[in-house]
Amino acid sequence: MLGGLSDRTLRYIADNTCPYTRLFEWGAGESTMAFAERCAFVASVEHALPYYENVKNRLEQERLKNCRLEFKPPVKKVDPDDFNYVSSDYHDHSFEDYVRAIEAYRDEDFHIIVVDGRCRVRCVEAASPKLAPGGLLVLDDAQRYMEMVRAVVGNWECDAWSSGPPRPVWTMVWRKPKSA
Repeated sequence: MLGGLSDRTLRYIADNTCPYTRLFEWGAGESTMAFAERCAFVASVEHALPYYENVKNRLEQERLKNCRLEFKPPVKKVDPDDFNYVSSDYHDHSFEDYVRAIEAYRDEDFHIIVVDGRCRVRCVEAASPKLAPGGLLVLDDAQRYMEMVRAVVGNWECDAWSSGPPRPVWTMVWRKPKSA
């Protein structure tokens, strides 16, 4: 396993990349390196400084210049009753900047978008307009979010697999329809 993504997930993504693939990911790590080696462009957003610094240093060492890595840490919430961009173990912080980092890109700009970080439902919502028709939306640990994400992906074609017992972790990959 590399990073938080299973080998099967990484193989699936690799099988769906080509030299012009543009990929966005929430949650940088070993997968970022693998994506940067295969894709024309990778945009990656990380909230944890140690992960960010590790990936940044590795990208520099490997001279991979096709990756835009951003550090977007959570910020202390101004309104304690605003739960729009919170994460399970950061109740008093907002991940709004982290989630909204994708807004810097044009609609339909990415062929693959990977959600393997914080505020996953909000990330899926933000990803939808940025995903090109026919593009792949990858959600790791999907068992925790399936019902909430269903409103975004509707009846998009889906592949899914799990890590198996004793506590299966599901990965789901939706393909955005080529026409509305």
